[in-house]
Amino acid sequence: MEIKKKDYKNNKNKFKFFTKNNTFTILILISIIFLMFFFTNINSYNPNLKMISGTEYISGEEGQIIIRLEDEKGKSITNAKCIVSLLYPDKSFFFTDREMQQTSIPGNYFVSFITPSREGIYEEHIRCTNPDNSELPERRISSSFHVSSGLNMIREISISQRTEFNNIINMINETNELLKNEINNLKTDIENIEKNINNNNQNFKTEISTLNSNINNIKNELDKTNSAISSSLNNIEKIVKDSQNLSTEKFSQLGEAMINIFK
Repeated sequence: MEIKKKDYKNNKNKFKFFTKNNTFTILILISIIFLMFFFTNINSYNPNLKMISGTEYISGEEGQIIIRLEDEKGKSITNAKCIVSLLYPDKSFFFTDREMQQTSIPGNYFVSFITPSREGIYEEHIRCTNPDNSELPERRISSSFHVSSGLNMIREISISQRTEFNNIINMINETNELLKNEINNLKTDIENIEKNINNNNQNFKTEISTLNSNINNIKNELDKTNSAISSSLNNIEKIVKDSQNLSTEKFSQLGEAMINIFK
């Protein structure tokens, strides 16, 4: 009986020791888990950086690289410093570390550039940090855009067609101007001809009037001449008759005188 009591006391003490050790171990494990969870939450700030832009471009037009930066809850991150580098299709740099500006939408950042003439796929690399916020780790993202030979060809065809269209329009306008000038010249010529005709008509009327006046004058002169001639003829006829009568009387007197002489 004494042995059993001793075994029971030993087992009881062992159980108490084991229970205390387990409780301590559990507390340590809980503390470790809590600390891990705490530090994990502190370091779990994982901002989301994503591309918004990405398109086909034509050489020589304005292009933009646009990104969005927000936290894991979707809240916009402002006042971050984002820089971008852009590579040619041959992987040489088009530009490096160009700072992006905020748009009017919080959390959006952009940079503008003029697309190069070289066609192909351009590689863009963006990295964002926030010197004023240690919780924002550096975030990087890469993307690409394409300067299309097909679109450039379409643009060249469009420019060529526009040039041809403008040339045709210019030719039409020039032809219209020439026609207008010719029409104006014809109008001027017609007006001059009408003026000349009117002047000639007026001159012709004047000439006819003068001719009629001259004819009337000639007629009057002829009438006067005829009257004078008639009067002169009448006078001559009278003189002749008078002469004839006188001669007959004279010859009669002369004959009587001769008879008287030769009696």
